[in-house]
Amino acid sequence: MSNENKLNTLIERKDVKIDDTWDLSLLYKTDEEFEKDFKLMEEFSKDVSKFRGKLSDSANELKNILDTIMKASITLEKLGSYAFLRQTEDLTNNDSNVKVARFAKLSSEISANMSYFEPELMSIDDEKMNSFLKDEVLKDYLIYLNKILKYKPHTLSEKEERILALQSELSSTASNVFDTLNDADLNFGEIEHNGEKTPLTHATFSSFQESDNRELRKKSYEKFYKEYDDHKNTLAELYASQIKQDIFDARIRNYNSVREMELFGDDIPVSVYDSLIESVHNALPAVHSYYKYCADKLGITDFRQYDKYAPVVKDIKINHTFNEAVEVLKNALSPLGDEYVSTLIKGLNSRWVDKYENKGKSSGAFSAGCYVSEPYILMNFRDESIESVFTLAHEAGHSMHSYYSRKNNPFQHHDYSIFEAEVASTFNEKLLFHYLMQNESKKEVKAFLLNKDINGFVATVFRQTMFAEFEHIIHKEAEEGNPTTLELIRTVYKDLLKKYFGDNAVLEETSDLEALRIPHFYRSFYVYKYATGMSAAVALSNGVLEGNAKNDYTNRDNYLKFLKSGGSRTPIENLKVAGVDMTKPEVVESALKLFAKEVEELKALN
Repeated sequence: MSNENKLNTLIERKDVKIDDTWDLSLLYKTDEEFEKDFKLMEEFSKDVSKFRGKLSDSANELKNILDTIMKASITLEKLGSYAFLRQTEDLTNNDSNVKVARFAKLSSEISANMSYFEPELMSIDDEKMNSFLKDEVLKDYLIYLNKILKYKPHTLSEKEERILALQSELSSTASNVFDTLNDADLNFGEIEHNGEKTPLTHATFSSFQESDNRELRKKSYEKFYKEYDDHKNTLAELYASQIKQDIFDARIRNYNSVREMELFGDDIPVSVYDSLIESVHNALPAVHSYYKYCADKLGITDFRQYDKYAPVVKDIKINHTFNEAVEVLKNALSPLGDEYVSTLIKGLNSRWVDKYENKGKSSGAFSAGCYVSEPYILMNFRDESIESVFTLAHEAGHSMHSYYSRKNNPFQHHDYSIFEAEVASTFNEKLLFHYLMQNESKKEVKAFLLNKDINGFVATVFRQTMFAEFEHIIHKEAEEGNPTTLELIRTVYKDLLKKYFGDNAVLEETSDLEALRIPHFYRSFYVYKYATGMSAAVALSNGVLEGNAKNDYTNRDNYLKFLKSGGSRTPIENLKVAGVDMTKPEVVESALKLFAKEVEELKALN
C-alpha cells in the first residue's frame, strides 16, 4: 500500500490507481449506457399496468408476463447496483448521489405501479393455480411462485397494497431520523490525550475503548455517553416510533407478532430464536470466566463497561500488503478445493475489489453487486492491520457465495437470505484463523490470534444474542399494550447487561443508554442471524477440516452445494444440505463449547 493512501494523507478519488479500484465498466461503460437503461425502466414503469387482469388467462400468458418482469428486474437491479457502488466510491460526488436518488424514486414508482401483481396472483382460485403450477411451461418459476403464494394470508387487496407501497418511504422515517441524529448531529466533542486534542466520534470512540490507558477509556466512555444522555428522550421516542411501525406492519398483515413476521420470510421457526437465547444463557459462565480473566490481566477488581475492549494480550503487528493478503487467503481457503480458490484469487486479482481508502469513500467493507455483475468488494485495506486480512476473507466469503448462487440459479431465485449469508463469510474467517494458528510457532502471536477469535465470538454470538433478547422483550411489552418508554428501555437493557456480564462487572449510570445507539434495532429481529451464522460456520468449517484430514471430502462437497443453492430452498433446508440442522440446539451448543475451550487455551498461553 502506498504512502499516499495512508490515513491523514487521503487522496482524491480521481487520483486512485486504476488497478486499486473495482471495474464497474462491466456494468456501464458510460453515463449514456446508464441513461439508456434508466429510460427503459421508466417506460416499463408506465407500461407494467398492461398486465393487470391477465395473470389468470393461462399458464403460457403468465409465463410470458413473468419473463418480461424478470428481464426488467435484472435491468433495474443493475441500475441500482451501479448507482450504489459509484456513490460509495465518494459520498461527496453529486452526480453519484443524484443517480441514487433518481433510482430510489424510480424503484418506488415501479413498486407502486406493480402493487396489483401479487394480490391478483393470489386471487386466482386454488384449482386454477394448481393446474398452472403443474404445467411444464412454468417449471422455471415454481420456486418463485410458491414463495409469493405463501404470503397469501398476509397480502391485502390491490388498493391497500398500493397505499402501502406509496407510503413505504414514510415507514422508514424513524430509522432515517435516527441515522441523521446519530451519524451527523450528535457532537461528542474532543478528547485530550498526550497533549493533543482528538475529535470523539463513533470511530475514535472504538479506538479509545481499545486503549491500554484506563483513564482514557473511562474519559472517552463518559463523554461519549453524556451525549446520548443529553438526547435520551428524543432517541427513546424514535425507537418507540419504530416499534409502533413494526407492530402496525405485523397487524395489518395478519401476523401474530412482529417476530413472527420477520422470521416468516425465511421460514425460520420461532423455536430457533428461543433456542439460541436459551443455549447462550447456559453458556454465560464461560463468558463470565473470560471477563474475570480479563480483569485479572488488567490488574483491576472492578471490571467496567469501558474495560471490555481493553487489550489483555500484547498487541502484535502482523503486516500484510494487499497482494500478500491474497496469497494468505489462497493457502488458508485451500480446504475448499482448487475451483473455489482459483476463482476467488482470479477475481481478487482482476478488479473485483476497491482496495484502499480515499477522500469521501464509504467506511468499512462490504460485498455487493447484481445478477449480471462481478461480486464486488469494497475494502479500506490497511497493511498494518491483521483485521484487514480477516475482513477480506469475510467479504470474499460473501462474494463467492454470490458467485456460485448466480452461476447455478435463474434470476428469480438466485438470491440467498441474510440468515445464510453470515455463514459463508464467517466460515472463511474460521479457515483463516485455523491456518494462521497452524502455521505460527510464537506463543505470543498464538495468544494474540486466539484472543482475537474469542473477542469476535463474544461480539458476534453473546452480544448479538443479548440484542436479540432485548428486541424480543421490548416488542412483546409493546404488543401487550405497554408503552415503550425511556424507563422501560433502560430497565430491560440494564437487566440484560447484568445477566450477560455477570455479578463481578460494574455498570455505569449511563451503561443502559447503549440501547439507544444500536442502528440494527431499526431492522427488527435481524441481529440473531449473526449468532446463528457464526455457530453454523464453526460447525461447518470444523467438519470440512476434519473430513479433509481423512481424505473424505463429503463435508466440503456438501458445503459447496450449499453455496450453489442460492434461494432454491428455505434457509433451514439449504443449511441441512451443507450439513447442519439449525432447528436443533446442538449446532449452537457445539460452538459455545468451542468458545469455552478457547478461553481455557488462552489462559494457559497468556
